[in-house]
Amino acid sequence: MPSTEHELDRFTHLGMTASRLAQFGASVVGSWIAGIVGAFLVWNYIYSIGTRVIEDETYYRLEDAVTRCGGVAGVSVALATVLLLRRPAPGVLVAGHAFATLAGFLGGSVGWQEGLWAYFGALVAFVFGVAFRALFPWRHMEAEVVSITRERSCRAQLRNDLLIVFAEPLGVSLRLGDRLRFVGLSLDSVVRVENLSQGNGFTVYVQAINVHDLRLPMAHGTSRTPSTERLAQP
Repeated sequence: MPSTEHELDRFTHLGMTASRLAQFGASVVGSWIAGIVGAFLVWNYIYSIGTRVIEDETYYRLEDAVTRCGGVAGVSVALATVLLLRRPAPGVLVAGHAFATLAGFLGGSVGWQEGLWAYFGALVAFVFGVAFRALFPWRHMEAEVVSITRERSCRAQLRNDLLIVFAEPLGVSLRLGDRLRFVGLSLDSVVRVENLSQGNGFTVYVQAINVHDLRLPMAHGTSRTPSTERLAQP
C-alpha cells in the first residue's frame, strides 16, 4: 500500500508539472500574440491620424519591424512576469498589454515616434511594476500546513496563532509541513497563496468562519474568527 500511494503521488506530481508547464507555455504564446496585435493596433492607429504624425513611406517601411518587435516584447514580458510571480498570470498579462496599447494610442496622437516610445516604454514600466510587486508584496502572513484530511481539507497555522481552514484547490498537492505565504490576507475574499516549500502558488477563498484565533478559548462562542486588528498582528 505505501508503494502504491507513493506511485500515485509521483504520477500526480508529474501530471501537475505537465499541466503547469502547459499553462506557462500558453501564457507566453498568448503574450506573444498580444504583443503583435498591440503593436499592430498602435501602428495603424498612428497611420489613421494621417500625415500630421506619419508619412506613408515611413509607415510601410517600418510596419513589419514594428509588429515583429511587438511579438518579441510580448514574449519578453511574459517570461519576466511568470518568472517574477512564479505562476502563470494571464490576467496580469492582459492588463499589461491593454495598458501598453492605451499608452501607445496616447503617444501616437502626438507623433509616430512618441507612440512607439509610449507603447514599448509602457511594457517596460509594466515589468518593473510586476517586479516591485513580487519583491515588496503587501501584507502577507506565513503559515505551516498542520493537517490534511482524506477529503483534502487543509489546516494551516500562522505564526500569530491563527488557523486557516481551506479546501485544497484542484491540481494542487499540499503536504504536511509545507510553508505557505498568504499574500494580502483578508477575510471573505480570494487570497493568493505561495507555497514556499514547493516553489509554486495557487488561490483560495478564505471564509471568515474558517479562520480561527487559537488564543481565544473554545467557550468564546460558536466562532473564534479574529478581528481585523488581530488578523494584522505579526
